[in-house]
Amino acid sequence: MLIGELFERDPKRYIEPIVKVDEHDPMVVRTELEEYVVTEDIRDDFSNIVDRFIESRRAVPESVCGWISGFFGSGKSHFLKMLGYVLSDRPIQLEDGAEIGAASYFCNKHGIRGAAILERELRTKALFVNVLYEYDISREASLSRIVYRALLREMGFAENFWIAEIERTLQARGLWERFLKFVEESEGRPWQEIRRMEVLARSILAHGLHKLDSKRFPTFELAERSLADVRDFTVTPTLLAERLLHEAEALDKKAGRLVVLLDEVGLYVGDNPDRLMDLNALAEQITRIGKGKVWLLVTAQEALEEVIPKIEAYAGQFQKIRDRFQIKVSLTPENIDTVVKKRLLEKSPEASRLRKLNDLYRAYSGSLATAALIKNPARDYRGLFTRLDQQEFVASYPLMPYHVRLMQEVFGLLRSRGRASFELTGQERAVLKVAQALLVGVEDRPGLADRPLGELATFDVVYDAIDEELKVVRSSEQAMIKKDIAELGEREGMRADSVAKALYLLQEVRSWLPCTVENIAAVLYPCLGADKAEIESKVRACLDVLKQGNWVTEEDGKFRFLTHVERTFEQLVKGQFVGEGDRRELTSEVMKGVLKELRTYNYRGIRTFNVLLTGDDEEITSKGHLKLCFYSPLRSASQKDLKESVMLKSLANPDTLIGYARQTPDLKGPLRELSR
Repeated sequence: MLIGELFERDPKRYIEPIVKVDEHDPMVVRTELEEYVVTEDIRDDFSNIVDRFIESRRAVPESVCGWISGFFGSGKSHFLKMLGYVLSDRPIQLEDGAEIGAASYFCNKHGIRGAAILERELRTKALFVNVLYEYDISREASLSRIVYRALLREMGFAENFWIAEIERTLQARGLWERFLKFVEESEGRPWQEIRRMEVLARSILAHGLHKLDSKRFPTFELAERSLADVRDFTVTPTLLAERLLHEAEALDKKAGRLVVLLDEVGLYVGDNPDRLMDLNALAEQITRIGKGKVWLLVTAQEALEEVIPKIEAYAGQFQKIRDRFQIKVSLTPENIDTVVKKRLLEKSPEASRLRKLNDLYRAYSGSLATAALIKNPARDYRGLFTRLDQQEFVASYPLMPYHVRLMQEVFGLLRSRGRASFELTGQERAVLKVAQALLVGVEDRPGLADRPLGELATFDVVYDAIDEELKVVRSSEQAMIKKDIAELGEREGMRADSVAKALYLLQEVRSWLPCTVENIAAVLYPCLGADKAEIESKVRACLDVLKQGNWVTEEDGKFRFLTHVERTFEQLVKGQFVGEGDRRELTSEVMKGVLKELRTYNYRGIRTFNVLLTGDDEEITSKGHLKLCFYSPLRSASQKDLKESVMLKSLANPDTLIGYARQTPDLKGPLRELSR
């Protein structure tokens, strides 16, 4: 039996790698609605926001701003998008081609009240803005400008602010349709195409204003001057809030609502105080001017309480911003674990298929618990990393129960690495997509769906699944793995680069998960029934060759990649020639340090004697009442008759106490390394 035969749905079906709030393709949206997994916590949060939104019919709500936070991959964007569709009752297309409002479809499916009111008593438009993907954040510094540009596009106006302002004027004066016809007739092209070229658009607008509104613009020159005046048009939080309210009331004076949904605001703000204040100003003006008809919902990886204190200069503003965003939703890492199991790993209810998996588990659960669980993690999530449960295993298979959580932790840290965080956010696959890649296959590596029942997911394939995204981090380790380490081939039947890939991911979380041979072997454990000792032996052999190549170091049984500086230093060290004289010199130095406490001897508190010390026949002290003579392991190894020689010397010198070390065969290697 193949692993792919276990699942309820085809694991190879297309799944969008990332939920984009501004993606409105009917087929994509239908799949996102159908496959959205609503946990109890999500249902409660969703219901709370819907209830607050509905209550705005009776009175202006205390807060219209919401902050949706969650660990990387916890489903913030998906939550925000579904919320926008439900609140606005946006039409969706069912598989049979029929249309239905998102509110009734979603709320009825998941037992959420309020669909009828959203459909009949409120008229809502949702403005979906993907702050991170759609705009160049480094250039587009003002959040108000980003939102206003999205609003203009939603209304069908130009994204150039001053051109859009003229378009709004033409529309307000009832001249819009006539203007579009005028452009089509005079230019032979639609206005939507021409307005992209600002110079040409300016001339046509001036001619259009003069021709269509000759009372206000009796001459072409006057129309042209009026365009120059409006070209200084600027967008402020106050103006944006006014325009948003205007659009809400245009839907219906009383029942009209406009919901602004901003995805990835947390990354937009970062630790930039200007952007934080920009967000605060926008939230303040929407609250003050919006009359409860304009709502602002944003997402961030961090909770609001974690974002504000990072910007120390504005920590005093924290209370004000917190008061603005009273609606708070915190999506936990468990959500994505549930999503992966429900959307991808859900097993077929056919008893015969599950029976085979359960039989395998019962046969090998002991070795699985010993070999594939994590040893000594500093923190454990519901026992996922250290305990094995049959139900959890079956639900997660062919992943181990802790795999999804571990991927989240690793990806979150990779994502936040320095200046690469924005790029990683835009390119990195969601945990769901990586889990699917394990089933489908990566490049030339076959997927688990086509493999025999009993095989398990391994973290070297997780690395391969995000290989393109990892290039954004531009680490020296990746280049080494791809080129130098890949050329090492196998050791005892395991590829050295497989071990390197697993270590690369695990070292991201080494602060709480020890990168030991056991734990690296655990995330590379290939199948039920595999021999633990054999897998660990293979991992150790690969780690040894990585250490020899100066790629990896071992400290107290824990492994990590050497940094570029460390590798350079190690290469310099290994290039040093060490002779016998160097080893003797180091040995003498160590002996002097060890024996220095014996320079004097106090006899019962009555008298202190000086001690004459020698090491390998070299004086350590020059005089003394007592004589102590020691010989090092290096001397024992190099002088085969040392014992006999010492015995003769002892007989000839009754006032001397002599000690010598046993031979230590592996001493020369460490001495050589220390000397280097």
